[in-house]
Amino acid sequence: MLALAAGFVLVAMIGVIAYLDASHQGRPPTDIEKFLIGLMALGGVALGLVGAVLGLAGVVQRYRRRGFAVLGLVLNGLLLLGVAGLLVLGLMVGG
Repeated sequence: MLALAAGFVLVAMIGVIAYLDASHQGRPPTDIEKFLIGLMALGGVALGLVGAVLGLAGVVQRYRRRGFAVLGLVLNGLLLLGVAGLLVLGLMVGG
């Protein structure tokens, strides 16, 4: 559930960036726009981290079904891995 919320936040962030890019027509974004984009990015990553920790906690519990915990751990792990990959790609390209 948290992986879906984090993914939604990150996709919404991409939509906001695309809208700002189209509406500004070459003018750089203001400080508040940069702040909101950064806040959305950090919020999505924070949700992914919380989801991964909760998934890990669910996996290590005894006498529980682990299916959803494993699913949450995998989805949140993929989300965090994707964000880390995009961060590395951005550093390599735009350095």
